[in-house]
Amino acid sequence: MKHFILFLSYLIISLTTQAQIVTYKGVVVDSYRVIIPNVFIKNLSGTYAVSCDSNGFFSITLNKDSIQTLYFYRLGFARKEVKTNSLDSFNTIILKQLNAELNTVSVTATKHKEHLAKMGKKRNRCANRAISMYGYEIGVFLEARRNNGYLKYVFVFIEDYEYSNPEAYFKINVYEEDTLPLKRISKSDFIAHGKKGGGWVKIYVIKDYIPINDGVYIGVEFLGDWDEGIALGRTRNKKFDRYTYGLNPDGSVNGAGGDNHGTYPMIVAEYAYSK
Repeated sequence: MKHFILFLSYLIISLTTQAQIVTYKGVVVDSYRVIIPNVFIKNLSGTYAVSCDSNGFFSITLNKDSIQTLYFYRLGFARKEVKTNSLDSFNTIILKQLNAELNTVSVTATKHKEHLAKMGKKRNRCANRAISMYGYEIGVFLEARRNNGYLKYVFVFIEDYEYSNPEAYFKINVYEEDTLPLKRISKSDFIAHGKKGGGWVKIYVIKDYIPINDGVYIGVEFLGDWDEGIALGRTRNKKFDRYTYGLNPDGSVNGAGGDNHGTYPMIVAEYAYSK
């Protein structure tokens, strides 16, 4: 009899607990009903967050006894807050795309052979690491030896570190030379991940035909969950310390102008040119 009462009590508690939660599902699209992948959804009442998959679908489980606010964030779109009392079991969330001033590049045919030039030192030794967290971005300015080419590859060193998740996704952003606040000139979403970590990740970016001029800022924007991170390798180089920067989720600059203690993220780029 005693065991039966304990079992009954456990069953009542379990049913009560299950009745207090609800799962909201949906898809995130733009104004033209085009799917938006990798949108971050955070519960503003706590630290819990999820992200959409590559098809724009999301699922988040919350306590249904209180009205909560969900925050939808994706770079290039207006941020949106949605109250849970306005949601159904399946929802279509529409994000408005922001107007971005992008450079227009004219590409003409050439008979000259393509050559590659490198920006940054790929053989630098890793001095320490920086954990890139939810919505945060870290980057560096890379100088170019010549100014008549287009960015072709970006290489990022991802550490194999116990407190990071190398398989979490990140995005490469490219910004104009010597602009603060930073003006983004990459148009596409160049998304990658570090697989097992402990090595260089190569990202192909030539499709945007980004002119390198005298150099560009290259940033790594973290796209993982709130409680995960990517450990970016950092190397010592006092000469380029003033060129490092960090962007907080709200877009404010963090760590620009020499607050990185003589290190900068291990980011290398190659650009294609003809001669």
